[in-house]
Amino acid sequence: MLLPVVGCFDGDGDNDDSGTPPPPAPGYVAGQEVTLRQGTATLPPTVFGNNIATFSVKTTGTLKATITWSGPPNDLDSYLRHNATATFESTFDEPSPIVLTISVTRDLVDAGEEWLFNIRNDTGPEVEVLYIVTFTAG
Repeated sequence: MLLPVVGCFDGDGDNDDSGTPPPPAPGYVAGQEVTLRQGTATLPPTVFGNNIATFSVKTTGTLKATITWSGPPNDLDSYLRHNATATFESTFDEPSPIVLTISVTRDLVDAGEEWLFNIRNDTGPEVEVLYIVTFTAG
């Protein structure tokens, strides 16, 4: 038995067949930095890291994560990772402040919107960090 197909799908998720890319996501203005996530996190020593935040980016631009802390440990590891493609920017054994920056290309946006921000304290002792993740639409 064959069922009728309702709607047209061109692969960009907007249920039309125009083939044109979707407009920039609401709330993003080219060149304007917006805060996606910010806060504090207490990081126990661990070899696996701490998933700090997940978030979506729906247009091209630049992601930036900044992490600051004082006192021991002297260094932390961190990364911003695109979940669908495993594209990432990382640091290892970096002192405070850590700044990660990654370009969000059209290919990454088309592959998926979800990103992960992770910080690892692999040497201890437990430490509290301040973090901010920003996005500048391009």
